Amino acid sequence: MNRDVGNFIGASTRRTCLLILLLLGTGVPSAQQTTGARYTRLFEPSSCPPGIPASISADCGFLAVPENRREGGARLAHKEIRIAVAIARASSGVALPDPIVFVPGGPSAAAIDPGTIVVLDSLFGANRDVIFVDARGTGLSQPRLGCPEFDALAVAAFPNAPPRAAYLDSVRECRDRLRAEGVDLDAYDSAANAEDLDELRIALGYERWNVLGVSNGGLAALTLMRLHPEGIRSVVLDSPSSNDNLWIVDRWRTANRLLEKVFADCAADSACDGQFPGFRSVFYGLIDALQQNPVDVSIPNPAGGPDLSAHVTGDVFLAGTARLIQNPAVLPSFPATIFFAAYGGLSRVVRAAVGAPTPLADVFAYGKTLSTLCSDIIPFETRNDRTEAARTIPQFSTLILDPDALAPINRQACAVWNVSRAPAAQHQPLRSRIPTLILTGEYDGVVSPGEGERIAASLQRAVFHQVPGAGHVVITGTCGSGIASRFLDDPESVPNTSC
Repeated sequence: MNRDVGNFIGASTRRTCLLILLLLGTGVPSAQQTTGARYTRLFEPSSCPPGIPASISADCGFLAVPENRREGGARLAHKEIRIAVAIARASSGVALPDPIVFVPGGPSAAAIDPGTIVVLDSLFGANRDVIFVDARGTGLSQPRLGCPEFDALAVAAFPNAPPRAAYLDSVRECRDRLRAEGVDLDAYDSAANAEDLDELRIALGYERWNVLGVSNGGLAALTLMRLHPEGIRSVVLDSPSSNDNLWIVDRWRTANRLLEKVFADCAADSACDGQFPGFRSVFYGLIDALQQNPVDVSIPNPAGGPDLSAHVTGDVFLAGTARLIQNPAVLPSFPATIFFAAYGGLSRVVRAAVGAPTPLADVFAYGKTLSTLCSDIIPFETRNDRTEAARTIPQFSTLILDPDALAPINRQACAVWNVSRAPAAQHQPLRSRIPTLILTGEYDGVVSPGEGERIAASLQRAVFHQVPGAGHVVITGTCGSGIASRFLDDPESVPNTSC
């Protein structure tokens, strides 16, 4: 969606989306919600999507749930939506009674992805069923709240950021289209996800399950812990976003933290410091120079025809760098890249890094992202929060104080999307006695390990561990998966984290 040169460096690898489900079953028994009543809903089996290996025994289907559970006249809707589910059965053939339910991030990424199913089943599926749920509005769930309007705008504006007015027009276009299709945009927040998950647990006949939340899935998992603790045996949070996240402030605090760590690592290494002396000063000198005198860089047109021009300011380069270092694999070459850019090679660095905008509408359902963030997170960040952050990390002050400048989801977009703010409890630290393991990566540039520490501080039975050398999402590594497996075996004990 809102692409700019700041997104050019090191854009994260994105999995391709799933194909449409081959068979959509019919005849889901209607189960309308009434005041004070919960119905036992029926799981409707259906064909699994293509791509899941035959070696994995999987059952797939849908759960019909109310789109809107809230009371209040016309708001009490009887319309039902369908939640897509895939269950990878325990490979041993004998499953423990408490499965694992996977809650992905985004907050609009799909869980039912063949690659994800294969990886998590291999790590945790020997003796437990692993349940993959496409949250309402995402993946194969119906309806899916995609916004292809954002991709069209990114292509039109490439290689620069779309004008703000054009971006907000695309948000308005997506909003109006989804509303015309009968979608209640207020019904796609984290609390609604939590209710869906608990109804699924009951429908599948599980007394308790274990919750695995990754990245922004931490927000959904924490909401489930708050609303339905009775159904949870344990929780594993990998690189989690907290429920009291400050959308703009924490984004740039995370970038600043990682940059300072990289500068300090280089200064402490005699070889790096000898080859790239004053790394921090050179970097911010380049940012300052570009802020005072932006440059236009000629970029090959991916559609053919005349070259395009990328307008590179200091803030654009700083935001791009923040994306670059989200991938720990680039860190060894990062000092050389910056020195090359600072001493005459800027145009070559930009040209080498800028590629055609990646279509994201099939990967992320940005309508769902807007409904969740504009309800649960963005409205709670105050001007005082931003002013204080700008004072403490002045290098990012213009990005913080003008929070709608380069953020792809922002306050102005939320004003257009126009959904209700969540209750205050949604944005407060969670108090819970559910055994919880929180894992983060030392070099996470997406969600700061500090968010995981904040979550752990308010939980009575939490274990926090930072995996050395790791970036964002550690559960698939040998160290992270080993710690998580030991914790799931015995959540009442502190797992060995010596790896």
